[in-house]
Amino acid sequence: MKKLFILAFTLSLFGCSNSDEISKVKNYYFSENATNCAYIFYNVEGAEPLTMKERTINYYFNERNIITTSSSYDFGWKYEDGSGPNEVHYFKGINMIK
Repeated sequence: MKKLFILAFTLSLFGCSNSDEISKVKNYYFSENATNCAYIFYNVEGAEPLTMKERTINYYFNERNIITTSSSYDFGWKYEDGSGPNEVHYFKGINMIK
């Protein structure tokens, strides 16, 4: 009974979530030739959704450094008001920006 109480208490503090739906790594691939700002437009009807594979979301910007997606801005977030800690990488073309 004591173990069940501790488990229930722990779940009430931290909540239950499917960890496969939470991103841990975000990779941003910017256009190699673009020099302008980058934009992501979310909730665009008819656009492709973002995908997550092995808890990694890859953002591929077009030649104008724009992404349009049908996904919500909070895709892959851990909390209702934030994404939680993530490892983030930035690329220009295929070269990582340091």
